[in-house]
Amino acid sequence: MKLLRFIITILLSFLLSQCSHSKNFEDAEIIQNNDSIFIKLKGKRKYMNHDLSSVNRTYIDSVLIQIPYLKNGVIKGEVLPVRKGNYNFKGQIVFENKKLRVELVVIDTDDKKDRPYSWNGEYKLLK
Repeated sequence: MKLLRFIITILLSFLLSQCSHSKNFEDAEIIQNNDSIFIKLKGKRKYMNHDLSSVNRTYIDSVLIQIPYLKNGVIKGEVLPVRKGNYNFKGQIVFENKKLRVELVVIDTDDKKDRPYSWNGEYKLLK
């Protein structure tokens, strides 16, 4: 019985350790498309471990965040344009010369709780 509990504990520990968080890359790119401005962020993500063949496998993901303007200073999360069906933001995006800091919170209206945005962090701006 103790051996079975030990084996289950080891297996659960292994599975939980494989659910690591994402790693965001350090560069952010500004993309201008017609009258719209976007920040493009990239990072490495792990596949979900629904089966053992996905253990430790990663992929590159990216996100485009539309911003209303591009200049040094703060853009409040509440003014970020969001497509219909997506959650709104609060928090802020801060531009300081060639640096960008994303400090956003996702307003999850389904679960009725706010959660940190997985793309939060500091970035170097590329042009």
